Amino acid sequence: MDIVQIPKPRVRRYTPNDLPISTHFGNLDAKAWYFERLRKALDAVDHVHGDGYWQHVRIDVSDDDNGWRAGFHAGEHRAWLFIHADQTANSLDLIHEFGHGLEAYGFQDLGFRPSAFAQKFEPWRQAIIVSQAYQTLFAMQAQKTRVYKGLVGQIERVIHRETVVYCLEWHELFARSYAQYIALHGDQEMRLQISEEADSESRELLYPMQWQSSDFDLIAEELERLFFKKGWLT
Repeated sequence: MDIVQIPKPRVRRYTPNDLPISTHFGNLDAKAWYFERLRKALDAVDHVHGDGYWQHVRIDVSDDDNGWRAGFHAGEHRAWLFIHADQTANSLDLIHEFGHGLEAYGFQDLGFRPSAFAQKFEPWRQAIIVSQAYQTLFAMQAQKTRVYKGLVGQIERVIHRETVVYCLEWHELFARSYAQYIALHGDQEMRLQISEEADSESRELLYPMQWQSSDFDLIAEELERLFFKKGWLT
């Protein structure tokens, strides 16, 4: 059995509608080190859905030393995509940040971080809650260590509660599920990255950050319903 099984591309049920998200990024610097990664991320999103609501997104490269790779900040009148100067951010990281932007702008009429409370997100939240990845993380809140199956057999590691709490925040769950939804329509490299961050029958992780394909089906369907109702899919 393969240690990491690359999921097949998701079968398309809808087509993108409204403006492509890439139109909100203006003239990108083709000589910038992040250009190809950002272009790949934008191409993947444009291939799946449109939007029609974003303002211009500014790109800021920062060297703050706090362990992050990319970030997104959405103010009322301005938006920034932050990319760390250490060049560790890949296309999937950038799509994750687009997910934060999508929640901030696409659903701003529902309030701040509506994925945690808005009724429109309730079917998606329920799909998240019943997923194995969520159940594993939720149970870890009451554990001090986790024994899991690694490449060299059973492994026991200390659980850092702050990491688990962060992983269970709804806005982070939304960004991770959004990134996976886009990646499953994307190329093999993106789908491999998803698999490497998800538990499998043959290889588990201390913190399962993504979902196995079968565990993700219901979540993807609820995301599609959200986007379809917004008019971003047709």
